[in-house]
Amino acid sequence: MKPITLKLSGLQSYREAQEIDFTELCETGLFGIFGPTGSGKSTVLDAITLAMYGKVERAYNGTQGIMNHSEDVLYVAFTFELESAAGARRFRVERRFKRTGEVSVSNTLSRFVEIKPEGDDVIADKLAEVTKAVEERIGLKMDDFTRAVVLPQGKFAEFLSLKGSDRRQMLQRLFHLEQYGDRLIQKLNKRVRDTQAALNTLEAEQQGLGLASAAAVEEAKARLAAAVREAETRREALNAAVEEHGRLSRVRERAGERRETLAAWEELRGRSEAVGELRRRAERARASAALLPALARFRAASARSEESAAEAKRLRGMLEDARIRAEGASSAENAAREALAGEEPQLLRRSAELEQALRLEQEAAALREENLRLERSRAEAASRFEQARESAGELRRKLEQANGLRSQLQEQLSACEVRSADRERLDAAGRAADAVAALEEQIPALRRDLEEALRQEREAEAELAAGRERQERCRGELRQAAAAAEAHAEALGVFDAEWAALLAGAAAEEARLEQADRDSARRRMAAELAHALTDGEPCPVCGATHHPALADEDPSAASAAADLEPLRALQAGARELRSAAARLRQGGETLARRLREESAPDTPGPAREAAGPIQNGSPQISASLDSPQACAAEWARLQAAAAVFERESAQLEDAAREAERAYGAAVREAEAPRARLEGAARQRARAEERLAELESRLREAEERWNASFADLRRDELERRREEIRARDAQSEELKRRLDKSVPVIRGMEEQLKAHEETAAEAERGAVQFAAQAEGRAELLRDKELRLRAAAGEASPAELLREVSNRLERLRADAETSRRELEVSRETWQSAANASAAADQAASSAAEHAASAESSWNEALAGSEFASAGEAEAAAMDERAIAEAENAATEHRERENELSARLRELEKLLDGADVSEEEWTRCLARLEEARSLDEEALAGRARAQRDVEDVTARHGRWTELEESRIATAAESARLSTLQSCFRGNTFVEYVAEEQLIQISRSASNRLRFLTKQRYSLEVDSGGGFVVCDDANGGVRRPVSTLSGGETFLTSLSLALALSAQIQLRGEYPLQFFFLDEGFGTLDPELLDTVITSLEHLHNDRLSVGVISHVQELRARLPRRLVVQPADNAGAGSKVVLEKM
Repeated sequence: MKPITLKLSGLQSYREAQEIDFTELCETGLFGIFGPTGSGKSTVLDAITLAMYGKVERAYNGTQGIMNHSEDVLYVAFTFELESAAGARRFRVERRFKRTGEVSVSNTLSRFVEIKPEGDDVIADKLAEVTKAVEERIGLKMDDFTRAVVLPQGKFAEFLSLKGSDRRQMLQRLFHLEQYGDRLIQKLNKRVRDTQAALNTLEAEQQGLGLASAAAVEEAKARLAAAVREAETRREALNAAVEEHGRLSRVRERAGERRETLAAWEELRGRSEAVGELRRRAERARASAALLPALARFRAASARSEESAAEAKRLRGMLEDARIRAEGASSAENAAREALAGEEPQLLRRSAELEQALRLEQEAAALREENLRLERSRAEAASRFEQARESAGELRRKLEQANGLRSQLQEQLSACEVRSADRERLDAAGRAADAVAALEEQIPALRRDLEEALRQEREAEAELAAGRERQERCRGELRQAAAAAEAHAEALGVFDAEWAALLAGAAAEEARLEQADRDSARRRMAAELAHALTDGEPCPVCGATHHPALADEDPSAASAAADLEPLRALQAGARELRSAAARLRQGGETLARRLREESAPDTPGPAREAAGPIQNGSPQISASLDSPQACAAEWARLQAAAAVFERESAQLEDAAREAERAYGAAVREAEAPRARLEGAARQRARAEERLAELESRLREAEERWNASFADLRRDELERRREEIRARDAQSEELKRRLDKSVPVIRGMEEQLKAHEETAAEAERGAVQFAAQAEGRAELLRDKELRLRAAAGEASPAELLREVSNRLERLRADAETSRRELEVSRETWQSAANASAAADQAASSAAEHAASAESSWNEALAGSEFASAGEAEAAAMDERAIAEAENAATEHRERENELSARLRELEKLLDGADVSEEEWTRCLARLEEARSLDEEALAGRARAQRDVEDVTARHGRWTELEESRIATAAESARLSTLQSCFRGNTFVEYVAEEQLIQISRSASNRLRFLTKQRYSLEVDSGGGFVVCDDANGGVRRPVSTLSGGETFLTSLSLALALSAQIQLRGEYPLQFFFLDEGFGTLDPELLDTVITSLEHLHNDRLSVGVISHVQELRARLPRRLVVQPADNAGAGSKVVLEKM
């Protein structure tokens, strides 16, 4: 992200429109923003964040109090470029705010525009949408953007000095690592829950499948095979039982049939007499059936004759009655017709009059209803008129009260308003008081820092004194070791003298032995010559012929020769041991010199303390070495002493190395307190200097306060501010109430106007309703007069109903009498016809009865019956006769059939029979075999179903088992992973890794800034330590750094941390601002820092430095100078300066 231009107006101290061209400002890569305190340097950064995100980080709620007090409109516009592999894209984000209160503002314009060659393309034009579009384009939230763009040195110095755990927590906040840990743990927990749920589902489904493993399948198949074999065995037993049952059943059935047939045949034989009697009765019944019809005809004819005579007599009586009723109906019909003819015309006229009266009555009722409606309408109109008039009066009173209250609010508002000069003076006093309070607040902290530095200095001095004491102790040990080495060297010097004496004695003894050997040789030669001399012969040596005393051999000559060679070997060994002792002596002297040199800074102490034991062990020089044996004894003694000296030399060397190691450790241990003491001294000096500076600035601030605000007390300033804030709040409340009163009063005026119009309309309606009611009342009186003339006081409807009822009754009576006359005449005629027909029928029935009687007498005479009663007694109905004849025939046929079946069964049985006991046992065996067969078949079916079911479930069970094993393994892994991620371990691990990456990047920058002297490392506790490569790589805490070194370390750390934050965005941020912190640097270090910042331009990164250091201002080639607002009312201005 590369800044192009920034436009702002009405923001904090800026009133007029200002434009900053970052393209020209960032040409050299390094630029500065300079200006006095309060001039508006930081507002430039606020303008960028306000344009990008619609908020200012240090403002309450993001926008409270950001607008200039003299302006009502605030405008910011920021143009920037985003570079990627696809090329550069340019965007502009604009925002405009208007004042809605003393400190509150509202957004009126938000636009995010992409600038293209063909024209601007508006991407978003709403407040939230613009912010969202900016975040999507650059990939950074507001917090990340401000942390990556603005690097306040104090914050990162604080980050440098934090403890390991606090620093990791700060990194977690900076990089929002908690959400990754939380999200990862949430995902892991969800994965664990899902996996466990899947595992539970699989196990539940497996449990639902039951036993479906491979062993269960094999077991089911084995049970099926056993069930099949059992079913076959049971079926064979069942077939045998069925066969036996069939055989016995047939015998039993035939025996039973024979018994039943015999019983039936015997029964038939017992009923033969009854069947014969039944046959005879059927024959008499046949004869009676042939005679009885004639008797029936005779009796029927006689009965009909009697009935016809009685009917004829009855009809003659009815004919007379019908004649009498017809005459009476004729008379009644004549009377009713005469009555109708007499009253009908009058009733019709009266009915017409009453119908007219009824219509008048209805019209009158309608008029009365209309009068009532008009009266109600008039009353309602009058009521509305009164209500509208009362409401209008009430509204007038309320309107007068509202206007009065509005006047009071305006007066109160005028009283609450604070003059701009008073406000500005109080604001200036507040800023001055805040400055004094800030300085006063800083002084205790500085004093605490000073006390802390003094405490650290005292602690470092104590540690240094302890280290020096340990160093002196170790130096004393070195001196003792040096003294011991010197004493040992002196002892070795004495030892060398002893060796010299031994060698001298051995040499003298060797010379003596050699002389003795030579003398012995001469004597031996003389003895040999003497042995060779003969008396009288001349001696070859002297020529004498007389040899009075011949020489003999010396016995000691052999001993001297024997001692000479060991003595020479002893001398050679002594010379070697003396050389070794000389080397030991030289080593002891060298060791003593080295130890003296190492302990040289102090006055040497007693050096002979450690020599005592060595001197006590040193051998003494022998008094006499006058024989080889004495030399050998001295050699043995000195050889043993040489071994002792060699051991003592090794012991001295070890003791010296231990003393040197302890002394070196003491020196190194004393170095750290010395460094801490120097650092504490520098901190103390810096704290004293800063305290003096702050106290001086505090005195100057108090003098400025006394000079400008002598009439104000600082302890009352907050109360005055609170009063102004209260008056501002009251003023805002009054303005709000006034703003709310305007629509209320306008609404009340509109309501008053509406009520007055309603009252006028109601009054007009009441007059109109009264006139209409008067006309309706006149018309009602006319209709009531006509109604009384037609109906009197009675009800026309009742009178009309009575007339109508009378007319209806007369007409109904006439019609009824006419219909009764017609009916009676028809009845009379019908009775006459029926009577004549009955007389004729009675005569015919009498003749038919005489003929039937003659035929019956003839039939009875020709039958076997004597009388009609006997014939009737023998009578049977036809079905009974047929049944009797059929029964006799069936009896005879059944008897023949049973006799034939008996003979056949006797032949089939051939004497065989089955007892009940045998049959019961057979049934039991059959039932048992059938039950066992059914059980076997059911078992086989169950086994078959079990095999099919288990086989079917086995496939699914196998799939589930494979899934369950895999899911259980995954669940175990997830549980292990969950235990690893328990707590905040993962986030702390990521934070620690992030810290290591940041420290490496910061260390590279710090090496460059300090010319390869310092590097930054992270210790095992997560804290920062500085590696001093110029002092042998000594690692020391960052608290020991000087002010300039602390700034360089903080700057390196800030740049590394900013680079890490920028990595979160999709596009790199090609600029950032570095706040104050250059005042602690000396000129050479300041030059190094500026050079380092200039090199950042090679990384396509521009740096803006906010500072008060004049040397820095003179060094930077591009400067943005902020001119503060003047007392005439003009706002802050920006001016671009170039070198």
